[in-house]
Amino acid sequence: MTSASEAILVARAMQLPVFLRAAKLAYAVAAHRGEHLIEAHVHYQQVAAQAPLGSRQHLYAQMNSALLHLRHGEDHRARNELSQLAEDHTAAALESSLQYARAVSALVPEDEPIMSCPSGNYDGIVRALQLLSADQDQPTPDKLQLLLDGLSHWEPRSSSLQPMVAWLQGSALLRLGQPLLAAARVGTSRSALPDISAMLLCLKIELALHIHGCDIALLPTLCAELKGVFDHLPHREARYGMAQRLVLWHPLASAYVACSPVSIPALVDAASPVIFRDGRPIQVHGRVAPTRLPFVQMTLAAFDIHSSLPRDQSAERERMAQAFLVCHGNGKRWLPIIPPAQIAYHLCRASETHGVTWHHAAQEVARVYGLVPRTLGAFLRDERKVLHKALNDLLHRQVTMSQFRNTLASLAPGD
Repeated sequence: MTSASEAILVARAMQLPVFLRAAKLAYAVAAHRGEHLIEAHVHYQQVAAQAPLGSRQHLYAQMNSALLHLRHGEDHRARNELSQLAEDHTAAALESSLQYARAVSALVPEDEPIMSCPSGNYDGIVRALQLLSADQDQPTPDKLQLLLDGLSHWEPRSSSLQPMVAWLQGSALLRLGQPLLAAARVGTSRSALPDISAMLLCLKIELALHIHGCDIALLPTLCAELKGVFDHLPHREARYGMAQRLVLWHPLASAYVACSPVSIPALVDAASPVIFRDGRPIQVHGRVAPTRLPFVQMTLAAFDIHSSLPRDQSAERERMAQAFLVCHGNGKRWLPIIPPAQIAYHLCRASETHGVTWHHAAQEVARVYGLVPRTLGAFLRDERKVLHKALNDLLHRQVTMSQFRNTLASLAPGD
């Protein structure tokens, strides 16, 4: 950045506009690589305003300015700007950047060919995002293993994207049911890029929310760090865009933070609808649930309690698909659904280190959303009853956290 800054001063002194634009572009690139995003954006915009239309300088400045919107969670704006550029220009870097912007929003179908990235930064990440998104729609270990295998032989040229690779690998390992390996992979990974930082923090939160996971850091600490990321975003559009991105990839962490004493208004608005609300009928995403048993099952599964049934559930799955399988881009996507009991339990757990406010938040979740839904049939009635009573006792401080965990152990599969 120092050399580019000096070149700008020389170009101004000598009144060399072409050289000045080149120096500003070099400065913007250096600032971008050094994760000084505001400085980079200012200089990209200056070059875009001054460079001749259609020139490589103009295209490069506009393309990178659009990519910086992604870093602040303005995914829709970034895709729009890159799409408009692609209508007038043909360049491998532009096509690769646009595909990356779409992949971040899970808009690259599993069968779409991956564009070669001239900078060597995006193609491996896009393929991994493609597989991670496909696994959300139709979970299979094969897709996640392909993701891990692909990233084991590839790394981005830019070191600033290494934390994104760690996030992808950690997310795949967590979905494979290996939270401890995921925690080891993520470790103390951090990023100065706001969107990658937020996604890493949400992964660390979800590792702590897994019933067999681990606390890389205390949950309230991670929530506070995520709030810090939101507090430094430049404007409302960025905050709400970031919230939508986090709900897309980390609905559980987003819902937990939204219900916690840490106040992030954009995340409250975006994540609250994913928590199902018990009642007659159950509701989630503003929709009426067509059946109750799957909600009991997902609640039990969150605590690693036996939840399979000795009968066919294809009719229930079909009704759930009709209600919660929605259009996303050119494909379909399941709306995320989070059990309130899982959030309430971990808010109680956080209260052990951070005080009564977190316990009150847990009680509020139970009051607003309920805990474990009742069913009319005999299936899972005993498991549901034991878990509901244990959670209710925990919320009313009639049992300790250790006693609650002992109750869970008695319900573990195979016992």
